[in-house]
Amino acid sequence: MQKLQFKVSINAPVTKIYDFMLGINRKSTYEEWTSLFNPTSTYEGSWDKGNKILFIGVDEKGEKGGMVSKIAENIPNRFVSIQHYGLLKADKEITEGPEVEKWANGFENYTFEEKNGTTTVTVDLDTTEDFLDYMNQNYPKALDKLKELCENNNFKDSLKIRLMTVQREKNKLNTAIQDIFPSSPPREIGAGSSAARRVERGFWGGPPKTSV
Repeated sequence: MQKLQFKVSINAPVTKIYDFMLGINRKSTYEEWTSLFNPTSTYEGSWDKGNKILFIGVDEKGEKGGMVSKIAENIPNRFVSIQHYGLLKADKEITEGPEVEKWANGFENYTFEEKNGTTTVTVDLDTTEDFLDYMNQNYPKALDKLKELCENNNFKDSLKIRLMTVQREKNKLNTAIQDIFPSSPPREIGAGSSAARRVERGFWGGPPKTSV
């Protein structure tokens, strides 16, 4: 069994990366970064400590295959340890025999460390000689995909917050109009409109005139 280590630094909070990497809230985030190994990559089971989990995909023949594993440890946002103890071939679990022996007690560990808003993900992996080149070629690409996924969603979250702020300010302007002209029918004040600019300056430059 060969030991490999891969690292990636991601500009996102550890809570988001842990969630996206494992697909806790949406399995699709796990499936997206692991698609670099197999376009149909997914899992069946739970990430809870002690639970069985299947890491699976469909091969070129349309048969389901993958790894039979269990979660040896799961400390949220800090450390996840996966023990691979069997194979899945043609939807059949194989947990003993010569094919399995070379994978027996192989681990795949994820370590998460956040500092100043940047999270380092370290993957320590046991693999066989047959898969050494495959892992060296594809795991860095998969982690880059995870980085892209997490950082792009950071931008989307930031944009969403800004849009919500704009909407709140727009609501304030509409409320101000109704306070000044309570008898006027409600109307939306678009950002950048002349009315909006006048409200921002305050009372259109002065209080409304009244006839004597």
